[in-house]
Amino acid sequence: NLNNLADAYMNLGKPKKALELLKQAEAIYLKSTRIEECFYGGMLSDFATVYVDLGDVKKGLEYRIRAVEILARTLGEDHVHVGGHYAKLGKDYSAIGDENRCIEYLQKAKKIYEKFFGVEHYLTLEIDSLLSESLGLQGDAKGAQIT
Repeated sequence: NLNNLADAYMNLGKPKKALELLKQAEAIYLKSTRIEECFYGGMLSDFATVYVDLGDVKKGLEYRIRAVEILARTLGEDHVHVGGHYAKLGKDYSAIGDENRCIEYLQKAKKIYEKFFGVEHYLTLEIDSLLSESLGLQGDAKGAQIT
């Protein structure tokens, strides 16, 4: 489908072509009589990734927020895929210099990842590292522990 083709173009380093294909896919999808919210949330996240890659982090953030709202509603707040999108939101907020929101979403991701993967899994450890970095940018010497 067009989403997969857009993903392939992203992997080839061609985000403009990926964006063009995602817009086509969205137009087709929105004309559909049967809209599956979860799928649409994933599509919005793809848009976010493309816009961030194109350097428009704020526009990407708008799409990512909408995606997370849909995915959390359809999959549940503690679903592992929602955790992944929380992590992406955290990274997006960090990219625009909003470390408070970055930390908020990374902590949400960490809580989900710890529950799903465990504390020693590489994805959980990656979130720990990002949290430590963000907390360091705030001058917080307490570390990245969730209380």
